[in-house]
Amino acid sequence: MGGGSLMGFNFVLSGFVFEYGQIIFFKKVVDYNTSEVLFTGSWVWSGSAYGGSDGAVGLNQFFTLSSPSSHFLVFEVAILHIDGAPVPGTSTASLLLVEQDWVPEPASLMALATGLGALVLRRRKN
Repeated sequence: MGGGSLMGFNFVLSGFVFEYGQIIFFKKVVDYNTSEVLFTGSWVWSGSAYGGSDGAVGLNQFFTLSSPSSHFLVFEVAILHIDGAPVPGTSTASLLLVEQDWVPEPASLMALATGLGALVLRRRKN
């Protein structure tokens, strides 16, 4: 990613599991220049056959990077399976939405606000 440094991201995921359905999700963010791991996380949602709950599953949470970065790689792996389910059957694992919104560090936001403020003042003078 280019531009100003980013300090974190809001991560949104939604899906559905039923009976033998299971969603396993892994995410890792690595600084491209230093190879520093800025974030790593994993989540598992399981249907009732694995001791979880049948139905909709999801995540909507903000995560902070260990240090701001403007040049990074994002690795994501999603595994959806219904291992052990009878055939034919009703077991389900579905991933409906995966979204991330990156958040700039406060200094970048301040610079942007200052620039926009200057444009507004300049426009008012004309």
